[in-house]
Amino acid sequence: MKLKNLIIFLLFIACSGKTEELQDKNRISKQDFTKILTEIQIAEANYQLNKVNDNNNALTILKQRYSAIYTEYNISEYLFEKTLTCYSENPAKLEDIYLEILEELNFQREQLP
Repeated sequence: MKLKNLIIFLLFIACSGKTEELQDKNRISKQDFTKILTEIQIAEANYQLNKVNDNNNALTILKQRYSAIYTEYNISEYLFEKTLTCYSENPAKLEDIYLEILEELNFQREQLP
């Protein structure tokens, strides 16, 4: 659910045409942010697959996964959202991140038995 809202927000911001420079002190590095978004995409996909069987349990697991991702990268939800906002103001950089995510997800899919 959160990811859906984030994607809609990203599309809205991307269409605004803003090109302000990103401020390093107020955002997560591009490399870490790409990894974080990749893990969030996987968590959201898992939620979508499992909510049919038990929506409450799937939602609980999704919230736990978000929390675990934030803990793993030693960030807060606020810093994540602030970073997302910063990258959203520069659609070209955000597109680069999502292309990297797509490549990583395709690689992971190819590794499945």
